[in-house]
Amino acid sequence: MKHEQYHVREKGNEEKAMLWSVAIISIFIVLELVAAIMSNSLALFSDALHLLTDAFALSIALMGFVVARKKPTDTYSYGYGRSSVIAAFVNALMWFGIFAYIIYEAVHRLLNPYTIDIYIMMPVAVVGLIVNLIIFKVLHSNHNHDNINMRGAILHVIMDILGSIGAIIGGIVIYFTDWYTIDAIISVLLASLILRSGWLLLLDAYRILMMGKPDSITHNDIQTAILTTVSGAANVHHIHVWELSSGQIALTCHISILDDTDCNTALYECKKLLGDRFNVVHSTIQVEHGNKCPDEELFYDI
Repeated sequence: MKHEQYHVREKGNEEKAMLWSVAIISIFIVLELVAAIMSNSLALFSDALHLLTDAFALSIALMGFVVARKKPTDTYSYGYGRSSVIAAFVNALMWFGIFAYIIYEAVHRLLNPYTIDIYIMMPVAVVGLIVNLIIFKVLHSNHNHDNINMRGAILHVIMDILGSIGAIIGGIVIYFTDWYTIDAIISVLLASLILRSGWLLLLDAYRILMMGKPDSITHNDIQTAILTTVSGAANVHHIHVWELSSGQIALTCHISILDDTDCNTALYECKKLLGDRFNVVHSTIQVEHGNKCPDEELFYDI
């Protein structure tokens, strides 16, 4: 494999799944928006709004996958894989924008109750639930759980599933009690159920963009593994671990080896260890003899 190809994301089933999902959503959006306006239902309107933003969110995710397949350049030598992380970050921010809008509308509805036509609201909400479940199945069946971009897209779909369920529950309560306030209350409660998931997604995307260390790896684990496994390894320092894109872990470090140790052997053993035990796909290792580190002498002992 050429080095350029090493940093190019291969086309997978995620893209086809998202393309189908966008097509399904687009067909249903117009119907649900019209029904929400006719029935005057906030829950149904919220669900339609989620579908509209989902189409946009999935399109962003799809573009993230497409851009990630571009070949590396002199400027972007690691390739464009992180574009999918940017897409996930944008989708997470969009979700919080939607949640804020639902809160705003709910408060307005609580202060100014509206009459809701459940005979329009209920059938569309049921169909919406079926559509959302189909989209969830399509995406989840092709979901690589390490892919943060897919996580962002699926989060939006889960919100839509909850929105449809909320509209159905609200319709049933209104039918038997005429308590129209339940529509706004359910919308807020169901949107709040995945608030934590949205926050975690945002933090995860932010961590990758800021070149933060994956939670599954510690510097101490890496040091211990190298010192106990790699032939002649005496010291490990200047360890840096980050993700090039979601699930693609990269690492740089310095290894001090004993004078009688073969450099190539130590380097091979170290790279194999990092790949097998820590799933590091890209490692750059500086091998040093004894306790002399050029970086310490040139940059840190000034």
